[in-house]
Amino acid sequence: MILFLDVNKKMLSLYRDEGTINIPFQNAGELYKYTENKNFLYVTKVIETNAQEVIKLIENMGTHVKAPVKEKYSYIHVKEEGIIPIDDLLRFRGKYDVHPLTPEFIKKIEDTPLLQMLIKNGRLEMITSSRRKELKEEYEKKEDEKLNVLIVDGSVDDLLEGKNKEKSHDAIVIDLEKSGTSISGTNINTMTELLAEMEEF
Repeated sequence: MILFLDVNKKMLSLYRDEGTINIPFQNAGELYKYTENKNFLYVTKVIETNAQEVIKLIENMGTHVKAPVKEKYSYIHVKEEGIIPIDDLLRFRGKYDVHPLTPEFIKKIEDTPLLQMLIKNGRLEMITSSRRKELKEEYEKKEDEKLNVLIVDGSVDDLLEGKNKEKSHDAIVIDLEKSGTSISGTNINTMTELLAEMEEF
């Protein structure tokens, strides 16, 4: 466990495996409840830094750090759910409708004030190939879940485990290959009688 003391906010922050607990100074007695009289690390000095400085420190300790591969923005989409029409030819249909940033599309952005405004205010977002892949996987997962609901009452896993009992449905079984009575429990012998019976439903 690690304890941080924020003098400005008058708050204790206790970081545990189960999560973070924030305790106002006036309720500091609650520490006993969460620590159960166990020892914990108390951070007294915090140094403000950035990623570059941390990586430099690690490298000074003798470990080579791989330079991050910076991906370029290759696609554009709606950041939130919703449909945004731009013109007769271009429409964004929700966050999974991802458009590639081709030279033609970039030229369209340069020539369309509405697109520039939507990008500036964050409605449209330019994303990398990695983010596009995440969105695709997210979309496919949602579609699979919809399919599960359409096909079975519950998830496929529950069905495979036998948790979903097949519901009984009233249906008329017709055997067109047999002559004579075609429907169980009726006296229908001909197609005319069958059609007449069906009209009564």
